[in-house]
Amino acid sequence: MAATACARGPGAAGEGLTVALESAPATLDPRLATDAVSVHLSGLLFNGLTRLDAQAEPAPDLATHWEVVGGREYRFALRRGVRFHDGRELTAEDVAFTLRSIQDPALGSPLRGALEPVESIEVLDRHTLRLRLRRPHAPLLAALAVGVVPRPAQDGNAAATSRSPIGTGPFRLVRLVPREQVELAAFPAHFAGPPLLPSLRFRVIPDATTRLLELRKGTVDLLPGGLPPELLPVVRRDPHVRILTGPSSNTTYLA
Repeated sequence: MAATACARGPGAAGEGLTVALESAPATLDPRLATDAVSVHLSGLLFNGLTRLDAQAEPAPDLATHWEVVGGREYRFALRRGVRFHDGRELTAEDVAFTLRSIQDPALGSPLRGALEPVESIEVLDRHTLRLRLRRPHAPLLAALAVGVVPRPAQDGNAAATSRSPIGTGPFRLVRLVPREQVELAAFPAHFAGPPLLPSLRFRVIPDATTRLLELRKGTVDLLPGGLPPELLPVVRRDPHVRILTGPSSNTTYLA
């Protein structure tokens, strides 16, 4: 569920969107992201070999297609001409570096277990990558949706990647104020074309009542996620606020 202010229409007339977050992202490094905010923001900044479509099925992203041989060998063909936010071209070396860094215990990536079945990562040429597995592993393609980081600019330094992330995603980082605000701008050279919104601004507002007040004042355009049940009647009575609902893979625990 999300609540949006509809008085002026968020993103209308070429305007950006301001989003209120309950908590700040723990990291902007896609290899380390586990909390929902970090995963969502890194998804705007980075692309993976694959992505999950609306049915949560793996689909091409940086890889245009792949071949599977005997269930233990995967060969990926990369899109050509994909650019990182700093202008450098993506190659198979960047993908190999990203996957190897996740496998490296020194990084401490929570995704390391998902790539444990991968025995070798081979760069066949600038746009072709081969993975050999110890055994067949059905979730592999979903695991490869992790964002690809550039090898030379951020060689294994997770702290640098989180502070100044450089990806291939539809948005690039403009400003990061830890625990307060994240500002993104559209990346015009994105391989799928520039996004419709010119900018995104994420403000961290921990208190739910304050987030709702900011929405009703028009200083915030969108509240992603749920609101406390006691605030829903207030939202439903406000003609300037619209509630959007849809399917979700989130899990809520009641105790």
